Amino acid sequence: MRDCLETLDWDKTPPAPSLPDNITQKTAQQYRQVQQLLMQTTKI
Repeated sequence: MRDCLETLDWDKTPPAPSLPDNITQKTAQQYRQVQQLLMQTTKI
């Protein structure tokens, strides 16, 4: 996500530009994977 934003002509003031769907989907998938890993390690 950060890499994509860095390539845009944006002065980093709100509001941020919209991101392509594939970037937001990939980021969401990575967060879900991290959540699953954390939940597995906390189960006793």
